[in-house]
Amino acid sequence: EAAFDTCMREFGPTHGPKIGVAVMKSLKVLRITRKTTFRFKNPNCRCCREILSDHEAYFLGVLRAWRSNDGLARQTQIILLCEGEDAESFSDRVKVLADQLDRYSAPPDQEGGVRPRSRLKIIYQDT
Repeated sequence: EAAFDTCMREFGPTHGPKIGVAVMKSLKVLRITRKTTFRFKNPNCRCCREILSDHEAYFLGVLRAWRSNDGLARQTQIILLCEGEDAESFSDRVKVLADQLDRYSAPPDQEGGVRPRSRLKIIYQDT
């Protein structure tokens, strides 16, 4: 529920739910694809939320690679995140998310743009 509230706040009442559902569907397919659990940090923990887990970083890497059309980076991140399992469904879902982000988000300096926020520290750590 908090994730949808964040999507509504960041992308507005029209596009926020679409982005939220796309993220949810991507993670659902990922849960089915992976053999082990997906590790994530608690977004409510002040000290944890600034550092991504390795799995969160891989997920964002796949999304970033789709948005920049970098096939090699995309495949590398998918292999790591999906543990070598068949990830076509996952890749397709993240592509939908990437397309929606490209369609519904504006640069921060334009009207309706995503507000700038502090950069997350991407630290690969096993927790």
